[in-house]
Amino acid sequence: FDRPLIRHVSPPIGPVMGGNILTVEGRHFKGSLVVVKIGGKACIGVNVTSSETLECEVPESDVSNVRVPVVITVNGENSIVNGQYEYLGPAEKNLKPPMGPNYGGSKISIFGSGFGDGRQNLAAFIGGNPCLMTTWVSDEHVQCITPSGLTGLANVSIQINKKMFDLKANFEFIKPRMNTVRPNIGPAYGGQEVHVDGLYAIPSPEVLKGNWHVDMR
Repeated sequence: FDRPLIRHVSPPIGPVMGGNILTVEGRHFKGSLVVVKIGGKACIGVNVTSSETLECEVPESDVSNVRVPVVITVNGENSIVNGQYEYLGPAEKNLKPPMGPNYGGSKISIFGSGFGDGRQNLAAFIGGNPCLMTTWVSDEHVQCITPSGLTGLANVSIQINKKMFDLKANFEFIKPRMNTVRPNIGPAYGGQEVHVDGLYAIPSPEVLKGNWHVDMR
């Protein structure tokens, strides 16, 4: 009995949540019991199409951005030459916009890769706090309604199926600034229309509906 060997693995990389189809080429894949393991985890639905080719669904990984071995076992015999496969975690290209008010409520877009196919449980975090709403748009685009945060730079993270991935991007929380108020005087009984100019001085209607506190001091 000739032990199996692997010549080629395609594709050689894939998302950390798995789910993609892996094709393995080599020799001596035929047997009554064929098992494929990627990084020690069993590949799903192994389909041996010939003695030199098989396919299977890649399992989810506990590690990312590292290469792991691909091993085939045929009738209890492990492959003498193994392949390699690299799991890729989420990665961002940019944030739009990269800043917003420290009282939160801004809609931002996270552009990148590895955000899944929409079937995973996904949540974005800014400064360690969950976004008020996370919306999966595509494998390359996630939207977030920002939480409130401390003024300054905050790290951005993506959680997929309870696994947390820190991205390289930072979001900047800006303290709102009021430049001018026109008119700056008015009657004590109120009712006068006032115009306010500044940076993030006027929260969005969504923020106001939530009765959020905006510190202008």
